Amino acid sequence: HHLDQHDISRFPERISAYLKTHFEKSFVSDIKKTRDKWGDIIYKVTISQDNLLYRLKFDEDGVMLLREAEPLLELNDNEYEIIN
Repeated sequence: HHLDQHDISRFPERISAYLKTHFEKSFVSDIKKTRDKWGDIIYKVTISQDNLLYRLKFDEDGVMLLREAEPLLELNDNEYEIIN
């Protein structure tokens, strides 16, 4: 679904601002509010843009803890050779 106002307003302003700035036209596939093993609240965002899948992790204040990207694999990848 598209990044729309009500969807991200439940998250710290810094996260919404970051997503709007960097991923304005992208689809957020998943936003989860969860707790790490120390009981601290973290937000995990999965977002796809330019054939990349981004996994972002923010703390309760919206500070980015992690940003990683991997190529989006085509759903039908049996047409391609798997290279190990």
